[in-house]
Amino acid sequence: MRIVLASESPFRKRAMDLVGVPYETCPSAIDEKAFRHDDPAVLTRTLAEAKARKVAAGALGCGHRVGRRGGCARWAHFRRSRAT
Repeated sequence: MRIVLASESPFRKRAMDLVGVPYETCPSAIDEKAFRHDDPAVLTRTLAEAKARKVAAGALGCGHRVGRRGGCARWAHFRRSRAT
């Protein structure tokens, strides 16, 4: 099973490193300020689900980092270099 951390938080990375769980970092680029809710637990769950869905939608299963617009960043670079 692959664990993907859809966050750029250094605190989340440190927590994963302390536990010793292997993971990939794939920031979702979600605007967290666009989400609002009075209940912090609901807000946290909503943000986590939104990040997971965005990253999963862009993941190609190739093991490469997913780019900010979704899809494999290495594949996007390859496509751009071939277009010229």
